[in-house]
Amino acid sequence: MPTKPEVLMIGAYPAWDMDDLDARYVLHKLWEATDRDRLIEEHRSGIRAIATRGELGASADLMKRLPALKLRHLRLTQGRLR
Repeated sequence: MPTKPEVLMIGAYPAWDMDDLDARYVLHKLWEATDRDRLIEEHRSGIRAIATRGELGASADLMKRLPALKLRHLRLTQGRLR
């Protein structure tokens, strides 16, 4: 079990943010997955947050598939999700 919080990322962030995020969180990068549904099913019980950008969003259906989801509104500030 990961010791860092798990985050489902819908799309990439700028490189300077990705480095910091990688250091602080276990990132499940949805945009890189060849089978998105499988990625979600394999990690659904550990994902605590969704990181997305305004133009990508996160649907209510996606949120319902993540039973451990704790954070529904995140803001990236200096490489940290808040």
